[in-house]
Amino acid sequence: MNKIFNLVCLSLLLFSTANAQTDTLINFFNPEGETLIPSPNGGFLSGSNGYNDSEKLQSFFPQQNYSVLGLLVWNGYVVNNSTSSDSKVSFKIRRLDTTATTIFPFYRGPAATLDSVMINVSDLLAGSSFDDDLQFIPFPNPVLITEPYLAGFSLDSLAKNSEGEFIDSFAIRSSAIDSALLAGYSWERWNGEFKRIVDTWGLNTDFAIFPVIDTTLNQATNLSISSFKIYPNPTHDYVVLNLENTIEFQQAYLFDLQGRIITEFTLNGFSKQHTLSLPNLSAGYYTLRLVGQSKMAVAPIIIR
Repeated sequence: MNKIFNLVCLSLLLFSTANAQTDTLINFFNPEGETLIPSPNGGFLSGSNGYNDSEKLQSFFPQQNYSVLGLLVWNGYVVNNSTSSDSKVSFKIRRLDTTATTIFPFYRGPAATLDSVMINVSDLLAGSSFDDDLQFIPFPNPVLITEPYLAGFSLDSLAKNSEGEFIDSFAIRSSAIDSALLAGYSWERWNGEFKRIVDTWGLNTDFAIFPVIDTTLNQATNLSISSFKIYPNPTHDYVVLNLENTIEFQQAYLFDLQGRIITEFTLNGFSKQHTLSLPNLSAGYYTLRLVGQSKMAVAPIIIR
């Protein structure tokens, strides 16, 4: 599938469309240059790689208050050799401490965790291409954002052997070396200390992990967030939804990655399966959001 150019320019568009109802922040990631960058010690730069790296984070600088519903993650590598149900990846939101320092990048970096969710390694997608690996990871409730923050994942709960080496592994895709439009947005925790990727590796790259946000949720709410599965995906003109319960959701909305509602659907509350006919859409990435009373569910859709 051809990657669409507006994915690269999305953040620029978001800053000029502050009235958009909902947005997905893609930052300055270059999908034309997506890749897995191997480390000399095994594994990948954007995941577990044998250097006692334990956390990968991408920073964001919001222009307004909003809530993060979850994370769009482009998985690149997933191994569950231990087959242990206790082997997990923790996806999280951290506050970005921009307090001034005397050393570059002149702020302190990752600070307190705002929220997190644990996902079994066996539940993470592991495909062979950028499109095949797209996954939505929901937070149980919207995470209110009022200041700079980071989105990413921790590897601390992956299974290890008796010598403390990872048995299971996980990595996400990243932009290719020097394809990122801005340097210094990606961070890692290595031997207990946070460093920017550009400082530790000398590479200007971004991680393929993006917050799905809602600009209308700008205060604490009891809304619960979940994910659901659809097929076929990728698709061209329709999708089928299989839901566990019949009356949780009444409406469905299809968004593009600029936060625009492309079309909406009324769901039959007495059916667990719904077939939605999609309009004539351009190839690219979209999100389908189901809405019910105090509930929302999100799933990514790829149009080819």
